[in-house]
Amino acid sequence: MTPLAPSNEPASPCIRQCRVVHRRLAKGEPFTALCASCGRTTDDIAGWQRMSAPAKRACIEAAAARLQLPGLKAGT
Repeated sequence: MTPLAPSNEPASPCIRQCRVVHRRLAKGEPFTALCASCGRTTDDIAGWQRMSAPAKRACIEAAAARLQLPGLKAGT
């Protein structure tokens, strides 16, 4: 597999309004630290530069789903 050129890399969902909160992503699971502005976990944020393009796309999709959790709204 040939790596994508930087221009084909998914853009970071960061909106530079970081607000880390701790939420359970599923009933009975431990709390996860995530950004209430972009929806990424702190592990996602820390590893973003090392992720492959497909992993970044998956991260963006998961982050968008997390923003639908009660009490989270992008940019607030």
